[in-house]
Amino acid sequence: MDSKQKLIEFMKQKAKILYDNDYDPNREYFTEQDEQAILNWENKDCDTVWNSLLTNIITYNNQDLNAYSCVFCIKYKMECYYTCDLCKYGKNHGICTNSADSTYQKIVQKRHSGRKSFSEILSNKVYKEILDKIEKGDTNSEGLSKNELKDILLSIKHRMDKTTFKCIQNSYQSKEQFESIYICIIQTLNYLDKE
Repeated sequence: MDSKQKLIEFMKQKAKILYDNDYDPNREYFTEQDEQAILNWENKDCDTVWNSLLTNIITYNNQDLNAYSCVFCIKYKMECYYTCDLCKYGKNHGICTNSADSTYQKIVQKRHSGRKSFSEILSNKVYKEILDKIEKGDTNSEGLSKNELKDILLSIKHRMDKTTFKCIQNSYQSKEQFESIYICIIQTLNYLDKE
């Protein structure tokens, strides 16, 4: 995986954490537009941003949701000390610290509403785990988050609740498979609720 893909993956992993912890229920933090913006960066810039990100997290123990863990802030700081006006993320989401309705501000405003803190969900340990997974190629940002999985399983369960066995009466194997899948869904939902 090249630096460009690593930066994209890092932002996807952060977005997934924010979504899973109900900071970003509308999935605004990192969008396809943001991914495209990174894809348009020069490879050498991506290498520099990736190395700076590694330094910020590994050497300086950065944590939380801030400029030192934002690939866009790092990139535009490189070009000319925090040129937020030129930042593609700022153009897509509103300038983070200067716009009350920016995506960043919407997320930050939820800090004191009973959710886990950023220093918990985006701790230095969590960042290091993300970096380690990216370096090993062991990430799955396209996979489902816990909330998405629960939503899908509940939807399937509700449909199965409404289904009668008449449609599968002719085949014992189908009825058995139906029951087995249903039990598996119930067990998985119970497990997710305990986490």
